[in-house]
Amino acid sequence: MEFIVLASFMFLVILGFFAITSSKILESKEEGDRKIAADIADFAYREIEIAKSVKDGYTRVFSMPLTVNGVNYSIKIIDNTELIVDYLGYEHVKFLPSNVTGTIGVGLNEIKKINGIVDIKGYTPTAECNDNIDNDGDGKIDLADAGCTDSSDNDETNCGDTKCEGGESCLSCSFDCGVCQSICHVTNLQDSGPGSLRDAVSQGNCSVVFDVGGEIILNDFVYVKGAFVTIDGFTAPPPGITLKNRGLIIRGNQGAHDVTVRGIRVRSSSIDGIQIAYGAYNVVIDHVSINGSADGNLDITDNSSNVTVSWSIFSEPNGTEKNMLIKYNISRISVHHNIFTEARQRNPQVRIDDAGTAATETTLDLRNNIIWDWGVGYGTLVWYGPRANIVNNYYSSNGGDKKDALTVCKGDCDGGVPASFARAYVSGNIDPEDLGFDINSLGNEAVPFDAPTVATQDACTAAQLVIADAGVRPLDSIDQQYVSRISLGGCASPKIFVLQDASGITVASFDAAGNLILKGILEQNSTHTATGANEFRVQNSVGDNVAIIDLTNGNMYIDRTLSQNMNPIPPSTSIYDFAILSSAGELVALIKENGELLLKGGLTQNGNP
Repeated sequence: MEFIVLASFMFLVILGFFAITSSKILESKEEGDRKIAADIADFAYREIEIAKSVKDGYTRVFSMPLTVNGVNYSIKIIDNTELIVDYLGYEHVKFLPSNVTGTIGVGLNEIKKINGIVDIKGYTPTAECNDNIDNDGDGKIDLADAGCTDSSDNDETNCGDTKCEGGESCLSCSFDCGVCQSICHVTNLQDSGPGSLRDAVSQGNCSVVFDVGGEIILNDFVYVKGAFVTIDGFTAPPPGITLKNRGLIIRGNQGAHDVTVRGIRVRSSSIDGIQIAYGAYNVVIDHVSINGSADGNLDITDNSSNVTVSWSIFSEPNGTEKNMLIKYNISRISVHHNIFTEARQRNPQVRIDDAGTAATETTLDLRNNIIWDWGVGYGTLVWYGPRANIVNNYYSSNGGDKKDALTVCKGDCDGGVPASFARAYVSGNIDPEDLGFDINSLGNEAVPFDAPTVATQDACTAAQLVIADAGVRPLDSIDQQYVSRISLGGCASPKIFVLQDASGITVASFDAAGNLILKGILEQNSTHTATGANEFRVQNSVGDNVAIIDLTNGNMYIDRTLSQNMNPIPPSTSIYDFAILSSAGELVALIKENGELLLKGGLTQNGNP
């Protein structure tokens, strides 16, 4: 009898163990499926982010996988505001930035940017031999071309014609395709050796992708030794790629040109974070984050030309001194939509040379940047002979001396050598702490110099976009602390979620800073019940209303309490939470399924939403 009792007891224990284990396995699978849905959405959203960040005329065909882990899923855009992915019943929603239209689905999609609008649609390729286009430029079209076998042939070219088309490869048609970029995989985080970043960029003609993510501790600078090199840190898995102790060197005398660097963080470099020098040309630095460099965070010097620096964060160099130097016979430098913060000088500094040789073409186009808190130093300095456009930038010394926001040396600060006088077109810059000093009066040119076409916003709008999207996203703890200190005095934050009454009057809005403005009032720990159709409701898993915004009077009712000024807001843990994201995907407001309201910013009641 004792044996039977004991055996029965053990059976119940084992049964309970299996029940608990099965529950844990199920929870783990559910969390994994939710993450897959989020990853699919992030993949598509990144394509949108890239299109938003570049100039008009951008077009690209990208592919959404037909299945994930052998499982079908759905992806769609609703009302040009929401990107929704459904994977095994788990739905992930990302709110789209403004000026995004179209549809998206599994398979091929075409994304374009025209007149500031990003449009997405399904893509069905037309075979080159049936598109009524002379694709290879040899004067013959479709079936009249010797390169076409039939109307389904997608390669009109013969090797040796004028351009790379269709299925031609660099190996088979190198004359057509020009320089061939191989795919170079970074497979480890070592300083050197096979599979390292250093090895990948050492030969040129390489599109560098990362199979790993993390910190690369460097004992020496990584030199880009060759042309046609792309380093794409956004291909790395979380937490992305960070270079520590040393940075990147891009020099023309080592053959570097046509180089693109994006999605890379550089921390505590012993000299420059990134150096572009000695005749390097056709260089793009986009969405990078550089902090703590011993000399300049980023320097462009010595006959370099055609360089673009965009959507990046340059913060507090070592010793708080130097952010960006542009010097020694450089030309055609475009610096737009960046953050320069907490550096006492070179935000940026631009000059031709110390001898006072005047520029003969446009030196610098500086527009739509944030220059923030240079302390006892200065913001932007233009001297010794450049031709510069200083357009629609946001300057704030964060309480310092505003006279030093911008200096244009027109003979009064460089010894009076006529050839060295700076020439500058200055317009549309904002200086909200100005006490009678007009920053835009410093220019001496009536019309701007020729410069690359950049989608340009007014200073406030640009600053808001830059805060939302500059740097390597998601921001690490270093970038978060610097960006969080920036406040755009004199600028209203753009609305990213708006609720209106039946007549179209806004009664509630959330902005990009996570502020909630109500036409009415907020009632916490509310027992309010839904009264009609003219309401916005957030429901929990069983369909109970946990938050209600009355679209008639702008009152809001929540089941629990409000928490304000949260940075960051803890991430959502439930598919029933209602999350409001900025254009960069940052969580700025959250209504939890239990009825709590979390705001990155604050609440305004009885306001004007």
